[in-house]
Amino acid sequence: IGWAYRDKTVRQKLFDLVSEIPVVGIWIAEMDTARWSSVMAALLASRADLLNSLELALDAIKTTRRRARMELVSRDIRAGESLADSLEKSDVLTSTGYNLIRSGEKTGKLSPMMKSVARVYDEAARTRMRRVLTLIEPMAILILGGVIGSIIVGVILGITSINEVGF
Repeated sequence: IGWAYRDKTVRQKLFDLVSEIPVVGIWIAEMDTARWSSVMAALLASRADLLNSLELALDAIKTTRRRARMELVSRDIRAGESLADSLEKSDVLTSTGYNLIRSGEKTGKLSPMMKSVARVYDEAARTRMRRVLTLIEPMAILILGGVIGSIIVGVILGITSINEVGF
């Protein structure tokens, strides 16, 4: 298992597989989007052009499927579409993200709006993680209680069975 995990392609496939799990996948997508938006905001704030910013921000995206969608966004922007329209066409964000980016494009303040998008997605990911941990905690207590209970029952059965053995 350790040898397979050292291989980057195996690790990426495993991560992509985990990102398909319903609750965990949404959380990973939100974290990816927050990371991407934060990198985009930093690049745009440092006066990098939009296409170069998109190319460099691709490294912040960890899942293969989302990276492929973002590559389509870059292609659409080269074809002359706006960032918000190409993101919406590729179904990468939520409507709040599209509206923030659209308003940033219209006002010429895209970098602060990308920071806002990063904040929105980061907060959503934190909230989702708190909810998941709130659900997992009682299940973990029940599972550990069952394991410990079965160990105790085994020990008690072992002790009582010694009484039945005749010398």
